[in-house]
Amino acid sequence: MAAAPPNRVFTLFPTVIQVSEIPNAVELNKKLLNAVYEIKRTTPNSLPPTWCCHLYTTIASPIELLAKAEFQELRRHIQIEAERFADGLNFDRARHPLKINECWVNVYNTNDAQEIHCHTNSVISGVYYVKAPPGSSPLMFHSPMADVMLNPPSTKITELNLLAAAFEAVEGQMILFRSWLKHSVKPNTITDDRVSIAFNITM
Repeated sequence: MAAAPPNRVFTLFPTVIQVSEIPNAVELNKKLLNAVYEIKRTTPNSLPPTWCCHLYTTIASPIELLAKAEFQELRRHIQIEAERFADGLNFDRARHPLKINECWVNVYNTNDAQEIHCHTNSVISGVYYVKAPPGSSPLMFHSPMADVMLNPPSTKITELNLLAAAFEAVEGQMILFRSWLKHSVKPNTITDDRVSIAFNITM
């Protein structure tokens, strides 16, 4: 009798997250932080009324962030890292080039947070950290299965069974992910600002 074939395990439909260290981030962040605080001083908070959280954001403001001179270097880094992310997933950039279609500032002060959400009408989303003092609240990613499936008891938590993962906010770091991935920011417990620039990319 022939031996039974060995069991095989397939890891399908991965959740891909890219973390990049941006070169010369210290100098870049000095320029960006000055620009962000000037924007905050002159541009009203455009926090959407449907959000159940509090922070300063320009997400619904008509301001064109990446058209400003201070953000041109960041725009270049976003394009480079997004292309690297897209190539890793074999996106057809030759026929469908990547396009940054939204970019906005988020400033979290003490107790500010962001509820669980995803970014519709985009392919890639990302965040760049301009200021993230020690103890800044992490970026949380949530399994797309968390809302629809019973979570069985586990002997230990691994990348194959976790329902949420925390990514530390680090100055000069850029995180990219597919726009359908739900994410949130826990309440900021420090007494200083956590400053990030978020963006969406389409094709």
